[in-house]
Amino acid sequence: MGIIYAECGGFMYLMHSITTTNNKCRRVAGIFPFKAYLKKRLVSLGYRKVSLLEDTPIGPKGLEIKGHEFHYSTAQGIEDYPNKIYKVFAREGKEEKSYGVRYKNCIASYIHLHFASNPLLPKYFVSSCRRN
Repeated sequence: MGIIYAECGGFMYLMHSITTTNNKCRRVAGIFPFKAYLKKRLVSLGYRKVSLLEDTPIGPKGLEIKGHEFHYSTAQGIEDYPNKIYKVFAREGKEEKSYGVRYKNCIASYIHLHFASNPLLPKYFVSSCRRN
């Protein structure tokens, strides 16, 4: 079946559509039912700590990973999506409204995970890819 892992722009590409700042809507892959809206100003910036809420192709439940978030878009519909797989915290320890989502073996998020922040992450991911 294979595994898809997408961050930020890759995540947007897997959504239903992307609407530009000129209000032009373009359909994209449609794997996730979200709609991305590009903004003229920065929407989110900062370091993040992610904890996996379930076993995934990138790591087991409870695995903690560091990363960062930097984007000029919002995702409509993500709040109601049932398959959220990240619990996200800002640098200060405050829980964030950023999400990692899953559809089958497809994992996606705005967060750029730092694969060297936890040595188990790349090992687990490569192992998952070999099995699939």
